[in-house]
This record gives sequence, structure tokens and C-alpha cells, in this order.
Amino acid sequence: MAKVLKVTAIIFLFISLLAGGYIWDILRKIESTDPLVWEREIQTFRDIDLDCESANHPVVLVGSSSIALYSGLEDLMQPLSVIKRGFGGASVSDISYYRSEIIDKYEPSKIIIYVGAIDIYYHYKGKPDIVAKSVNELLFDVKKNNPTAEIYYIAVRPSPFDPEVWQDIKQINSAIEKATKDISGITYVNANRSVRKKDGSLMRDIYKFDRTHLNSQGNKLWWSEIKRQIISY
Repeated sequence: MAKVLKVTAIIFLFISLLAGGYIWDILRKIESTDPLVWEREIQTFRDIDLDCESANHPVVLVGSSSIALYSGLEDLMQPLSVIKRGFGGASVSDISYYRSEIIDKYEPSKIIIYVGAIDIYYHYKGKPDIVAKSVNELLFDVKKNNPTAEIYYIAVRPSPFDPEVWQDIKQINSAIEKATKDISGITYVNANRSVRKKDGSLMRDIYKFDRTHLNSQGNKLWWSEIKRQIISY
């Protein structure tokens, strides 16, 4: 019995070290301002495109880990034919840098973008005006290069990880909604009510241990509301 426990402890320690290494690698990339740190992830997309033929004028989901980590997203979004191009902790500048490879080349009919959370949590805390400006510039640039596509921007979602930025997030979302309100082809989508209780507080049990990413229940709630709004337009 003691031997079994020892082996189990060693395995657990090994897995923890591996997970720790992965987490530190992601944090290093998130904190970097060099988009080339994501080159390995982008190369994976290139390889997928070589092996699989994409649908004509698909719906492209672009952004960070809120897209990348939800394995059931393609199924949930049906009957929309979606291509996931979310990676790591992508910031606005990362999406902008790789825009032609993760958006334009697919000639999408719809483009769903979730980005800005990493910027306010890690790069521009306390500077919501900078994040909102960069997001709006990205949206207009994507529209310019994809004039026939419908673009949907998903409002930044607050999380229990850092309540200090909730007010910043509110300002960012408000500024983006205002800037895109009368722009044909760009739609602001806010699904944040789906992750709140009736009293307005966040549902704590729908987040993973990191208090940032949604668990399976949270993802289903949030993305179902996003899908509902997109289909209704």
C-alpha cells in the first residue's frame, strides 16, 4: 500500500510539474508584446489548413483562450459552420498581426471576435480607453479587409480573478458599443448577463480553478447566449 501511495505521489508531482511548466509558458507569452511568441500556435492552424479543406465562406471565431479551450464550441454553434482560430492569451495586437492568416484567407461570411480581456488584465490595467481604442481600430481594419462579412464583437467578460478591473471592463464595453452602434456590418454582442445571478453578481461556480476561464457549464451558458444573439440579427 505504501508503495502504491509513493508511486501515486510521484505521478501527481510529475503531472503538476508539467502543468506548471505549461502555465508558466502561457504566462510568459501573455505578458510579451511580441506576437511572434504565438508562432507555434499559428503554425498549427497552417498545418490544419493544409490537411483539411475549409467550408466556403465559413464563420470564423477569432480571439484568445475563451475560444481555444472550449472543445465543444463547434457543436454548440451548429448549424453555423465555424472555424476556431483562438489561441493562448491573444491580445488585440496579436490578432491584428495575424489577421490575414486567421481571418482574411478564409473569406468568411461571419467573423466573431473575442479579444481585449488580456489587454486590460495584463497590459493596460487602469487604461480602458487605450484598450477600447485598439479594439475599435481592429474591428474597422477587419471590416475594411472583409467588406462583405458580418462582424460580431463579443463584450469583454468579467471574472472573479481580478474584481479591480470590472469598472475598466464596463468602460471598455460601453466605448466599443458606442463606436460600433451605427457601423453597418459590425455588431456588438453582450452575453455577460448569462454568467450573472439575478442580483447582478457573478456566478462563481461556473469558473475553473483559475477564476478566469469558464468551466463546461459556464461555457454553455455564455456561448449559447452569444449564438442566440448572432442568429437573431
